[in-house]
Amino acid sequence: MAINNFYERLVEVLTCAARESIPLMHVGSIKPYWTEELQQLKEDSIQAHTAWVDIDKPRSGLINKLRL
Repeated sequence: MAINNFYERLVEVLTCAARESIPLMHVGSIKPYWTEELQQLKEDSIQAHTAWVDIDKPRSGLINKLRL
């Protein structure tokens, strides 16, 4: 019985600590460190990859250099 009480109290304390110290974000919300510059870099990377795939994934040349 004592171990159950200890366990339940421990869970309560950890839950309270988490609620007080861990910021919550809604599912699907953008990460706080994600900036417009990072978004642009991501989009550029996707475009370069798509162009590379469209020309049969060459291992040399300008498109490959851009992709890398």
